[in-house]
Parts: sequence; structure tokens; C-alpha cells
Amino acid sequence: MRLTDDLGVGFAPCGWASQPDTGSAGARATLHYDGSVGDRRLRRLPALPAKCTEGAPTGARATFDVFWQTCEENYPFFEAKKIDWRAVRDRYRPRVYEGMPDNEFFAVLREMVLPLYDAHAGIDAGDTGGFGQSRPGTVVPGPGLDQQSQGFVERHDLAGMRLQTFARGRIGYAQLPDGTGYLRISGIGGYDANGPTGCGRCGELSRSGRCVPAWRRPRTGGRSGVRRPAAEYLTPSGKTFDGEGIPPDIRTGNFPEVIAKGTHDSAFSQALEVLRRHAE
Repeated sequence: MRLTDDLGVGFAPCGWASQPDTGSAGARATLHYDGSVGDRRLRRLPALPAKCTEGAPTGARATFDVFWQTCEENYPFFEAKKIDWRAVRDRYRPRVYEGMPDNEFFAVLREMVLPLYDAHAGIDAGDTGGFGQSRPGTVVPGPGLDQQSQGFVERHDLAGMRLQTFARGRIGYAQLPDGTGYLRISGIGGYDANGPTGCGRCGELSRSGRCVPAWRRPRTGGRSGVRRPAAEYLTPSGKTFDGEGIPPDIRTGNFPEVIAKGTHDSAFSQALEVLRRHAE
């Protein structure tokens, strides 16, 4: 990320862009991530805080401590996953020693995050390697699964109707005979060929004119991933398309297995039933 001093736009890797505020003489700026609905306000300090002028400690143990502390301060799900992160530190730190090979050190960090089973928790160790994983029972999204999913939806859920697609095929829409709208969003990014690519999978059902964004992740059993958004978005005129959504406690089957077998999509039927009850 970089902040420009003039009134141009500074672009950074991974879709970050900074825009200095007009008339601020470079003292304030707005930071935006491509695809985000919000911005971050930046303010230039007269000088660096004292801590920022100190040299950072080096070595394997110092790197370990930074890694552990960063996760401690930022990862929100240790309690939900029943992981004692402090106990993890006490277990693995004694294995770290100065001068240990990079691949050995990488293996220690990998063991620490392995039990998280979180696709958003990974390690990029450059030439040494990288580590990332998805939650057990889930399928990693990709172009192949996306095409299979769209074909299944058009054949079974939409009774042969084709989705009208937008944003490089990431967004599709169709209207059922009873006026219920079907909005399919196959990714949370990648709408622009030059933008960052997301890998989320979601589907949406709504009453005509009352859109209810809802997530649906391919997984094995468990709770349905279909739910209402946490925020309500308004048009410039103050109109909202949010409505009653699908309760998150509705249980559905394994969507990739449903696709492979070509069987009835129970999640779609349940969603229609719930939405039609809301409309009565």
C-alpha cells in the first residue's frame, strides 16, 4: 500500500487503492479495497510514533513471537473452535531455535494453524512454501464446480430457463413463473478482469422486487448456508430491496453430491417454501 502526496490515486497490490482528500495537502486520504462496500480514512501523523523508529527484533524466536501475537490479536475464532492459543504457544515455542532451517520453521508454523481448518488462515513463506486449507466437509470452489452448479440450477431449479449473466458471468438472474426472482452470485470478486478474484459461492432467492442476498456454500450436511445479510443497503432514493430471508437453521444436504447425482435440490424447494410463506 502506498499513499500519494498529490491528488492522484495510488494503487497497491491485491486491489487496494488510496485517494488523497482534496484540499488536505496530503494530510488525509481514503483507502479503498476493490469490492468492499466501505472505505478507511487515513490521517498523516506529524512524525512516526517512537515504537516505529525502533529496530524490529530478528531471528526465529522473534519471528515466532510476531506470528503468534498477530494471530492472538486478529484471529476471532479461537474460542469458537475451542483452541487455547496460549497453550499452542507454550507447546511450540520450545521447538524454535536460532539458526533453524526455514523449512523446519515453516513446518512448526504450519502445525500451529492446521487445527483451525480455516480457508482464511494460511501461510505464505515465499520460496520455502505455502499452506492453506478449507474446512473439512467442504469443497474448494473453482471454475469447474461453478459451471456444474450453474448448469444444475438452470436444468433443475429453473426448469430449463437460462440465467441472464453479468460481471463476467459471476452474477446471474432469472424470474420464475410465479414472479419469484432468482439471483445467483458465484463469487464475491472478479467482476472486473483487472480486479481481485473472490472464491465465495452463494445463491439467492427473493420475492420479485424484494431481493434477499443469501449465502450458500457447498458442504456436507449441517446447517444451510442461506441467510440474510448483516446490513441493509439503500438506493439513492432511500429504497431497500432487503426482505425476509431464509433462517440460518434450515438444514440441507451436500450440494456437490446433489449436483453429481442430478437429484432434487431440497434447499431450493425449502427456500421457495419459506419465501412464499413470508409473502402470504
